[in-house]
Amino acid sequence: MQTYLRVACEATSGWTGRQSAQYPGYDRLVSAICSQTPESNLDNGYAFVGTPDEVIDQVKHMRALFGEHEPSLQVSFGGINDAEALRTIELFATAIMPAFTSVAAGVA
Repeated sequence: MQTYLRVACEATSGWTGRQSAQYPGYDRLVSAICSQTPESNLDNGYAFVGTPDEVIDQVKHMRALFGEHEPSLQVSFGGINDAEALRTIELFATAIMPAFTSVAAGVA
């Protein structure tokens, strides 16, 4: 995640000083991106990390902030191998997603 955040900072730093009517506040966006750390992402609930129960709570936190949404998940941080990434996806599908199926269907 550290490498990902560093690269994101480098990529957006080119926006410094630029203005756009469609994307106001680039300068604040660059600062916000470059100030992120793995720890701050975890502390703020921006990353789903932990046991299935912990991740369920983290997804609930994001839903409280943003309502119904489709999270974009990256499971290959830290150079993990394909088997570990696939295990993460399978675990998310079998242990996390079922906690939200009745909510999505309007049952909860």
